[in-house]
Amino acid sequence: MPGRKKSNMQHAVIDTSIFHRDRKRNKAAFRALERLLRGHMVQLHLPFWVKQEFLSQQVADLTERRERISTDTNAILRLSDDKGLAAFAQSTLKNTKEYQTDVAVLATAEFEGWLRATNSIEHDVAPTHGQRVTDAYFAGTPPFTKAKQREDLPDNFIWQTILDLTESYGKLHVIANDGALYKAAKDCRNIIAYKTLEDFIQTQECQQALKRLSDQAVAANVDRASELLRATSANLKGVFVSDLPSALDGKDVHSRRIPDDNNEGVIIEVGEPEDVTFDFDAVEYYGASELGVPFETSVECTLNYAIFIADYYTLSDDEQARISISERNEHYFDADEEYTVKVSGTLSIKIDARELEREDLQDEDLTELIADAEYTIEIVEVIIPRSDGIL
Repeated sequence: MPGRKKSNMQHAVIDTSIFHRDRKRNKAAFRALERLLRGHMVQLHLPFWVKQEFLSQQVADLTERRERISTDTNAILRLSDDKGLAAFAQSTLKNTKEYQTDVAVLATAEFEGWLRATNSIEHDVAPTHGQRVTDAYFAGTPPFTKAKQREDLPDNFIWQTILDLTESYGKLHVIANDGALYKAAKDCRNIIAYKTLEDFIQTQECQQALKRLSDQAVAANVDRASELLRATSANLKGVFVSDLPSALDGKDVHSRRIPDDNNEGVIIEVGEPEDVTFDFDAVEYYGASELGVPFETSVECTLNYAIFIADYYTLSDDEQARISISERNEHYFDADEEYTVKVSGTLSIKIDARELEREDLQDEDLTELIADAEYTIEIVEVIIPRSDGIL
């Protein structure tokens, strides 16, 4: 085992669950992390199992969607003799076939390119890990949830890499939304555990590091802008209400209340948000000229899903009355139903970076820059609130 290294750099491990929440790694928290990684303020360590779990799911999902394109395009050719539609379908099929065998190669190359660009270190399974995981498997020690729980094997191989890293670096930051891995990390003396990447970026260490990477004048003006955001809440709410429908459109929602085979619906219409709250005490700095304000709101949405025809007729009259149906195929209805959903996320505010370099900016100038900023709504979670104990 290598000797412990003393460094001001923070060392971090991100679990597969965090990568799954932002697969393209282009939301504000991942952009901030990338600045820290490129600026050598944070060192990311990637266990073998995290990489393989992420890539295997990525390839499976991309392959499924590519096959769906082929199926739907062939259906167009069967349904219509229109020459324009036929030409479109044939061109789509040709392009889809060109990527038939390349999905795994392309997905792997994209992810590995990001790892290289961010100076991330990959860690293979060590020779000692097999025996350590085997011992934990039969003993049921964390992060195994109980003895001989096979589903917990991936977490335990990741955990062995994490333990090795604590021996090397003393303190380790672990970001894991997975319950068992998070709990094991939280209970370990040399580990600081976080459930979201946003929580890690919001720490004083990361915020100070991001400011050190910025120009001194920019950092000072960003601090002042953060304080002024509360006074501009009416303007922020106006932007939020305007932009939320496009941010939510097409989002998947999971709930046992949705009578789809997978308890899943897709948002197709968005109403007026209600009870919009911004957490100005938790404003995050993402580096450069970008700030993030956490928000929560409730909104009426229409969800689209497929319901098995026989299942539909088992619903009560009241339940059927809430659902608008049409024929999808011989076995399923196409269903639209309204639900109130709770939405949480971050309103990202990107201010003109050149203006922030000015040392003579007054509060009025900063307020105007905030009003003219580029806004992006980044959704973290969409849930249907509990009803009679059902999510």
